[in-house]
Amino acid sequence: MLVDTHAHLDDAQFAHDLGAVLSRAGAAGVGRIVTIGTGVDSSRAAVRLAQAHPGVIFACVGIHPHEADRADDAARSAIEALAAAPGVVGIGETGLDYHYNHSSREGQRRAFIWQIELAAQRRLPLVLHCREAYEDALAALEPYRGRIRGVAHCFSGGLDVARAFLGLGLHFHSQGR
Repeated sequence: MLVDTHAHLDDAQFAHDLGAVLSRAGAAGVGRIVTIGTGVDSSRAAVRLAQAHPGVIFACVGIHPHEADRADDAARSAIEALAAAPGVVGIGETGLDYHYNHSSREGQRRAFIWQIELAAQRRLPLVLHCREAYEDALAALEPYRGRIRGVAHCFSGGLDVARAFLGLGLHFHSQGR
């Protein structure tokens, strides 16, 4: 059985034919799908999908770096509560994105470190999005060495950075474009 470790099934393009999407995935041998939250609303949707399709869809909850400046106390409380929900298997999509800078670098770092801590506390893996911010990401992750694990979803760093991520307990997810 194959597992799709990174989907965004809450996207509007799937709203009208999610059943057909799941049927096609099953026919292709994909028996489990992890749908990833990128903010409070999409994390709630991910949890709803996981609870509506137990054993098939699983959820990750988090704040994407593009949304980090909106990660206020209410958002953090919501994500923390969602992290305890049935069907939640990870924290993220979180990380740092200095390519687009849709959120301030300080806001991204603050949200990222908070989510690393949440993952460590809950013993859940991270789903890491990192673009052009490897030095800061490694600095944020290093204090949690041995307490974190996860997947580097968006990765375009070099071999040295890849080795550093592997040493911290991260794996890699590749997506074709």
